[in-house]
Amino acid sequence: MNGLIATAFQCDLSRVVSHMLGHAFPSRAYSFIGVNAKHHDASHYFDDTGKAGYLTIVQWLMGVVGDLLARLDALPGGPGRTVLDDTMVVLTSDCGESRTHDHRHLPVLLAGGAGVFRMGRHLAYEGQPPIGNLYLSILRALGAAAPSFGAEGRAVLPDLA
Repeated sequence: MNGLIATAFQCDLSRVVSHMLGHAFPSRAYSFIGVNAKHHDASHYFDDTGKAGYLTIVQWLMGVVGDLLARLDALPGGPGRTVLDDTMVVLTSDCGESRTHDHRHLPVLLAGGAGVFRMGRHLAYEGQPPIGNLYLSILRALGAAAPSFGAEGRAVLPDLA
């Protein structure tokens, strides 16, 4: 899929891709990377053995994301840019703490920046703003006059540009 996505962007055959790396529920088994548990079950680890399996799954998934970013970064984009530079990649999860299904503190990776956001930094926002604020920020930065995003996205996040 990573090769197909990179080629579609390079050829300008698509400008938007939604790519789910692997469904966590119903569970997908990860025996092909040496984990004898399914993703959802492993995410509810209760001891160090279970945690190790879950971390192995997460590391494998992040390796897949790293491969996609490397492919996009290896392709020429606009003048002096790569396809990654001209792309907005958003990676997140449905849970911040998988063992309790906590929907706060969501991990978010924003890569590429599409020329509108400054990359290469870590931002932490006080007050736990909803993820909809990020999506609203992206829409507005790309020129869409969206008044909101979803049920809670009502304000742009500061300091992204």
